[in-house]
Amino acid sequence: MNHNSASIDTEQNPLVRLTHVRRTYTAGEMDIEVLRDVNLTVAQGESIAIRGVSGSGKSTLLNIMGGIDCATSGQVEVCGWTLNGLSSKEFTRFRREKVGFIFQFYNLLPTLSALENVMVGPESAGFPQSKARARAEEYLEAVGLADKAWKFPEQLSGGEQQRIAIARALAKEPPLILADEPTGSLDEDTAAMVLQLLDRLKLEHRLTFIVVTHNPALSDHTDRSLFLHNGSLSELTPNRIAH
Repeated sequence: MNHNSASIDTEQNPLVRLTHVRRTYTAGEMDIEVLRDVNLTVAQGESIAIRGVSGSGKSTLLNIMGGIDCATSGQVEVCGWTLNGLSSKEFTRFRREKVGFIFQFYNLLPTLSALENVMVGPESAGFPQSKARARAEEYLEAVGLADKAWKFPEQLSGGEQQRIAIARALAKEPPLILADEPTGSLDEDTAAMVLQLLDRLKLEHRLTFIVVTHNPALSDHTDRSLFLHNGSLSELTPNRIAH
């Protein structure tokens, strides 16, 4: 396989399609190429782990797919949207409606309870408050934290905060979940519970997961593993047969 690309046979209109994507940053008088000629297609309902050393561009790639960052060149198509050249308002709508983010460092709002933090997800997607609360309660229970609904982030452990962040991303049930080390701060048992939850949601809702991880156990729960090295993607041996 061409080591500048990673692709599989997908539906005619894959959920994610990156074509010759490059990302270059300017530092002083130097241009630093973080991504170079990345090609990727991801089908609806597929789960992918992206692995690579720190600084290899994994988070940059996630941010481009999620509309947080922009490619320097190339075509980025996600969930039926062409992201090249969108306005700030259009990017905001895209992120609100199409993507759930699970960040490595939680990004919980400190003045909101666990329940209210999870409600942010479905409320941002336009759910009325009553439905947003019902969704939040459902996903708090799913991640094993129904009894912590009215605790504030500072009253929760790091692992509990990460589970709240996962519940927030999943509660609006977006077509695409982008996760940066989602089990990085969880103990082994809690991480295993979260992985089972992600497996179940993938089956029930055909959610698509793209995960940046160093955790081999998480990689084993995805359909494919890709390796990002020197700004280029290559495909590793398939982890398992798709669900």
